[in-house]
Amino acid sequence: MTDLEELSDTQLPPGATLADGQYTITRFLASGGFGMTYMAQDRFGRDVVIKECFPAGLSRRTHDTRVRPASKSSEPTFEKCIALFLREAETLAGLNSPHVVNVLTAFTENGTAYMVMNYVQGSDFQTVIDRYPERLTPDYVMMFAHYLLSAVATVHSANILHRDIKPGNILVDPEGKPVVIDFGAARVEATKQSVKLSTLPVVADGYSPNEFYITGVEQGLASDLYSVAATFYAAITGHAPPPAPERNQALAEQKTDPLVPLTGNHPGYPPVFLASIDQTLSLARRDRIQSAGEWQEMLRPVMPDTMALGQSVAQNYAAAHHPPAPPEPILGKLLLASVAGLAIGAVAMAAVSGSFGSRLPEIPTDVAALHARATQAENETEALRDRLTVGAGQLADAENRITILSAQLENVRQQRGTEVAALEQRLADAETAARKLQSQLDAASLGETQEVAALRDQLDKAQANGNTSDAELERQLSAERNTSAALRRELQQARDEAQAEIARLNAQLRQAQGQQGQDGARLVPAVQQQDDPGPAVQPSGPAASLAAWRRDTFGSQVLRGHTEVVRAVAFDPRGELIVSGGNDNTVRVWDAETGRLRQTLTGHEKDVTSVAFSPDGQFFISASDEGRITVWDTRRLTQRRSIETGNTFVQSAVVGPGSDRIAAGLPDGSVRIWGREDAPPQVVDAHSDWVTGVAFSPDGNLIASGSYDRTVRIWDARTEALLADLGDAEAWITSVSFAPDGQTLYATTQDEMVLAWTRSGDTWRLADAPVAGVTSIAASPSSEFLVTGSDDSQVQLRDRELRVRRVLGGHGDQIRAVAVGPGGRQIISASDDETLRLLTLDQ
Repeated sequence: MTDLEELSDTQLPPGATLADGQYTITRFLASGGFGMTYMAQDRFGRDVVIKECFPAGLSRRTHDTRVRPASKSSEPTFEKCIALFLREAETLAGLNSPHVVNVLTAFTENGTAYMVMNYVQGSDFQTVIDRYPERLTPDYVMMFAHYLLSAVATVHSANILHRDIKPGNILVDPEGKPVVIDFGAARVEATKQSVKLSTLPVVADGYSPNEFYITGVEQGLASDLYSVAATFYAAITGHAPPPAPERNQALAEQKTDPLVPLTGNHPGYPPVFLASIDQTLSLARRDRIQSAGEWQEMLRPVMPDTMALGQSVAQNYAAAHHPPAPPEPILGKLLLASVAGLAIGAVAMAAVSGSFGSRLPEIPTDVAALHARATQAENETEALRDRLTVGAGQLADAENRITILSAQLENVRQQRGTEVAALEQRLADAETAARKLQSQLDAASLGETQEVAALRDQLDKAQANGNTSDAELERQLSAERNTSAALRRELQQARDEAQAEIARLNAQLRQAQGQQGQDGARLVPAVQQQDDPGPAVQPSGPAASLAAWRRDTFGSQVLRGHTEVVRAVAFDPRGELIVSGGNDNTVRVWDAETGRLRQTLTGHEKDVTSVAFSPDGQFFISASDEGRITVWDTRRLTQRRSIETGNTFVQSAVVGPGSDRIAAGLPDGSVRIWGREDAPPQVVDAHSDWVTGVAFSPDGNLIASGSYDRTVRIWDARTEALLADLGDAEAWITSVSFAPDGQTLYATTQDEMVLAWTRSGDTWRLADAPVAGVTSIAASPSSEFLVTGSDDSQVQLRDRELRVRRVLGGHGDQIRAVAVGPGGRQIISASDDETLRLLTLDQ
């Protein structure tokens, strides 16, 4: 076997040339999940670093050093990786920061893509932590933090998530300042709020947040900031924080979080700095600091005092790495050096004097006068340092008070949360007891009827036969009736007491939830506090009304079968079937009455993102991340039709009210509508970025669309005319849906808000304020009530004003989708915990 053959599945060999000989590989540096990194020289002999797009598991190297897809099935994804790699190179080349590695150029060759970057001399920060801990003084770490946050802010301003920030990916330049490198895991699909996790694994234990470990979980700027906080934590303690999965496991087992907080344990650091790191290491993304700019602003009051000292430390760091050369023993050069040193000293003194707001005159030649000036400058510097020390102490005291008050408020919130959880559990127990008592009462009534009937039969036979024991039978019959009546009264009383306990617990739960909202309002002003629901409204129509769901009991079933996240769910129009789709690439069909799995439908090669029934119930559709929509026959559960959208992903697909149109939102910013099988689709150029939500109005005349560009728009479904642009949201849109009466449009967003617009003629008016904590939403057939999935994995019942009326239980993880059955008597929810939960209102 030749050397080239041995290297055929690994890296490029030394001496290999690229870009028509402009660059020569000198040695291999490292490999990761996304590519290979090499040292190289350009044609002028200058050192550069070259990154090669070589995604693990998707690519292989042939004997002629070319890179090919690993298999036929991986070819589309491999091509997508190359396109993203080049797009990222272009974006990175536009970054203007001395603390982010500079991209010089990018090009394609050998069947893949390459990125050429400046070579930065220095060690990585992990080496500094391991070998030179004495250099990591509080002043230096604060200075380092200032520059690293500045670099991350620059990266995020270009809509990039780095996704692999850790000490090993941060170089320390000769001045001791950070330079962020290795953007191999970065993704430029990042908006100002989030980005969807790539299927390629990118985790670094201790430095990766929760969301990096789970495929399909949304990521945001705060995901990178967790890694930044972990890097600061390592600099202060000498080791990385415990991995996020270990912390999760400990909390799940009701053990103490293994992460030891920095606050109160590391004197010499400003308390606000330590508290900010502890906050940003929160497992829940929403509890962290949300942007690098916000973090910088939080630290601004403590930075001026430390920056000057940090600069001094950086200079000492540079001196330690690059000691000055010994003086040359030549008198002439000594004289020249003396003159040069005097000039430099003059400039330095001018700079120092400028910092005190006055300008020194020309430096006198008299040595005594010069010494007096230096002494005066030293005294002024000492006085300024004293004032800064006093101010820093006062600021530290204030920050300590803020930290204590924040901790007290968090304790109150946690206590309220515990109280709410306990009340919900007691309520669930009471509802179970009530159902059990009702079953006992029903059984007792049935038993009474059967026993009395048997005794009556015996009495009739005895009387017919002239038996003299009829009096005894009459006595037994009467006694049995009395016993049964007493038992029935006892069970009815117990049931009534259970119903009263349920009502009392519901009232306490509403009060606790309201109090919890008030406690949290000071920390999260955007959360809309829930109004008191007031007295229950008597049902005015069908049994499945808001009042019925608030008052009556319901059964709950957990539907298991999916092996990964369940992302979509729908009822058929007759209420007989439920269809779900998930990240296990399957569509599953369930019996809506029994919850039994009827059939698993395969054929999709990637995540199933959307499912929907036709209004006539004759077929249903499923859409997936391979860019295909499949049409299934409801009765036969077989494939009718396959629609290739021409795009890589389909996030949302729906069927029109007449069951004659299918619409989908696509990554190219369009909404496409398919009619007859032999007709080309109608194309609506709807948005400037990925369309993530689409919905028909109940009359089929309108189409609503939501997008990564954070806008919601309404279109004429026939003419494609834009009828309404409903403005920008704070985050990208995850779904849109019309209420069945067509008078309200709902949109959910990536930051777990729900917005509602009401219709008045041709005008759509936004409700007063968005409602927080909602991941998914569905309206009842009567539009009287709404069902939402909450950010704490609970299913909630809401009125038309989006006020919570009842918590219906929940899942073990985030809820992705909810749906209400056609009769309004059933609710289904789909979750990241790989299950569905079916709620059925008792008759």
